[in-house]
Amino acid sequence: MEMSQAPPGLTAYVSSEGRMRYDRPVQVTSICNLDIFYSPFDQQNCTFTFSSFLYAVDSTVLGTDEEVWEITDTSRRIIQTQGEWELLGINKATPKMSVAIRRRSRLHVINLLVPSSFLVAIDALSFYLLAESETRAPFKMTLLLGYSVFLLVMNYLLPSSGTALIDVYFALCLSLMVLSLLETISITYLLYLATTWPPLMPR
Repeated sequence: MEMSQAPPGLTAYVSSEGRMRYDRPVQVTSICNLDIFYSPFDQQNCTFTFSSFLYAVDSTVLGTDEEVWEITDTSRRIIQTQGEWELLGINKATPKMSVAIRRRSRLHVINLLVPSSFLVAIDALSFYLLAESETRAPFKMTLLLGYSVFLLVMNYLLPSSGTALIDVYFALCLSLMVLSLLETISITYLLYLATTWPPLMPR
């Protein structure tokens, strides 16, 4: 927790009932544990607990200057065009406050899922090329190389920790393309053997 620069002339107000109000701005930086398995279609719920060193939980009231819906609308307007997260709602229950957020998946769908699906589809359609064609295996090798470069370039969009379902999807696509290339190589080799072996002698 870091103290912000307090404005000059900040005053503490003490009422006749013994209540003191001291509006010093405080900036709180916290960490929220995220479950990224369903990334980029994940929804997270971060819970923040506030407590006091001097008073028990029953004697502490968590209050806000504005209503929760006003804070939610203000926060949603601020982060509407910033970052990859979308604010869903804020729930306040003393001494906890919950913030529900959802990842904006459009960036990942356009830059990751759609190009990956196109490359895998082109690789599957390449089986319509004639098996005797000499360009079938190089074409598949080029696709496999391009897919590997694509994953390296777009690696910054993937979660840096944990195992997400999208990682399993990319690993499965890469495995299918490798198996497709191995199958093409096997078919080419069998066709080569069929043309080089001498024909069987008739009985």
